[in-house]
Amino acid sequence: MISNEDKSVKIDNQNNIYFNTNYSSTFTPNFNNTNISFNSNSTDSILFKLDKNGEYVWHNFIFGNERQEIYSLDFDNNQNLYLLAQINGDT
Repeated sequence: MISNEDKSVKIDNQNNIYFNTNYSSTFTPNFNNTNISFNSNSTDSILFKLDKNGEYVWHNFIFGNERQEIYSLDFDNNQNLYLLAQINGDT
């Protein structure tokens, strides 16, 4: 299951798009005919980066044996990306 209330979207100064979603089951997004499959027994988070044209660049995830959630994303003045997240248990 994907959580709609915990998504965050940010755009950097080069118009790259960063977004996350929290999920608690099988999640298989498709980017340009490339399937990326995730499976979770608890709530975990995935962070994605797309370029200014919406093309997939990379993803990273926070997972563990308990609840892991990204609540928000933001950039500092140097365009470093920061996450506000809840991390429980081992990751």
